[in-house]
Amino acid sequence: MTGSTEFLTNLQKEYGGQVTFGDGVKGSVVGKGDLNVQGLPKLKNVLLVDRLKANLISISQLCDQNLHVKFTKDGCQVIDDKHISILEGTRTDDNCYKLLLSHQCQYTIENTSQLWHKRLGHIHARGLHKLVKYGAVRGLPTLKGTVETVCKGYIEVSYTETQESASDKEIAPSIRVQKNHPADAIIGNVNEGMNIRGKKKNSRDMVKFVRHTSLVEPRKVEEALKDELWIRVM
Repeated sequence: MTGSTEFLTNLQKEYGGQVTFGDGVKGSVVGKGDLNVQGLPKLKNVLLVDRLKANLISISQLCDQNLHVKFTKDGCQVIDDKHISILEGTRTDDNCYKLLLSHQCQYTIENTSQLWHKRLGHIHARGLHKLVKYGAVRGLPTLKGTVETVCKGYIEVSYTETQESASDKEIAPSIRVQKNHPADAIIGNVNEGMNIRGKKKNSRDMVKFVRHTSLVEPRKVEEALKDELWIRVM
C-alpha cells in the first residue's frame, strides 16, 4: 500500500475499508492500482491509502509473484526464481525492515531485446535476431520485445561541413616497372653472366707494354730519341 498516486498505474478509485497505523490512527482506502516502478517488483491491486506517509509492501503479494523473501536479524532480501537478489533491506530499531533503494538490484527488464542490444555493442535489430536464429552467441536466449530505432546509446553531435578546394595541379601518372621480362624479349644468351662495355684487361699485354716503355715519360722529344725503348715504341 502507498499514499502517493505517482507510483501507481491503472488507478481505480475505490472507497471502503480502513487501515490502522502503528500509532492507532486509521486511514481510509481511496483506490487501488498497479505498482510499476523501475527497480521494484510489479505488484497488482496495491491499495492507495489516505494520509499514509510510508510505502508498505505486502509479503503475501511478493510470494504471489513467485518471489522468495528471506529475513535475518540484520536485514531482509527478496530473491527471484533465478536466485538473483532484486531487493535488499535493513532492520530498523523499531523492528521494521526498510528497503535500501540506493542499493537495489534491477528486477527484470521487460524488453530483453534491448538488453542484449546493449550487451552486444548496440547491434542493430536484424543482426541481433540473426544471432538468435543461428545460435552464434552462447547463452543468448529467445528474445522478446523490440530494439529502439534510434539508439539512445549514441550521442548526436553537430558538425561543420567542409568543402574540398579544387586544385589545378595534375597528378602524374604512376610508373610501373615490370620485373620479370619474357625470355624472348632479352637480347643475347640469358644463361651467361652480366657483360659490361669496358674492355677486358689482358695481363700479358700489360707486361709487354711495361717492359718496352720507361717508367718516366721523357719531357722532350730529344730525350725520347736518346732512349732505345722509347724509339721502339714510337
